[in-house]
Amino acid sequence: MNSISAKNSADNPGLLTLTFHGTRPELYRSEFRRPLSDQLISVRGKTAAGVSGAGSFQWTSAVKALTLILCKVAAQKFDHQMTAPVSISGQEGSLASSLDYALSKQPMWLIEMFGVDSCSNSYLRRILYRSNPERKLPGPVIISVNPKVMTHNNIECWWNGKLLDTKSDLMNLITLLENDYESNRAVMARAA
Repeated sequence: MNSISAKNSADNPGLLTLTFHGTRPELYRSEFRRPLSDQLISVRGKTAAGVSGAGSFQWTSAVKALTLILCKVAAQKFDHQMTAPVSISGQEGSLASSLDYALSKQPMWLIEMFGVDSCSNSYLRRILYRSNPERKLPGPVIISVNPKVMTHNNIECWWNGKLLDTKSDLMNLITLLENDYESNRAVMARAA
């Protein structure tokens, strides 16, 4: 392999498939395939029982944030005017701060879902940019997708066995994911 194709393989993130289930959609499975690397499969649960070699994740705020931002990137394939990178932001207790914390601590689910680079950092750190990581400065953390590494061409979203290949299907999923988070926040605020 020449150095040009090796560089292109390293820069090409491959394909990410997100599979959702339920009327209130929740991520059930992710498959991440990078060139020159094994396919990484992660399934929802405390363990990946029944799926040989798979990792596992729980439906936490960090996973919700990750799926929301990646679904928004996937929806860009239907909006050719959109040129700015997709991002989420927030203060303490937000989805963005939960994902920021996970990117800092690199829990096992993150490693199992995306693998690591040559420096043993989660490959997700190459896919996502962070502004004000760990909120060390006043203001929100901002997490955006690096468009040089991950674009809408690299992401497939499935929901209840159907590939979401129209703008309305993806926007419906995104709206339900956002509404689920907002309703959970409202319930927690009332309980406090």
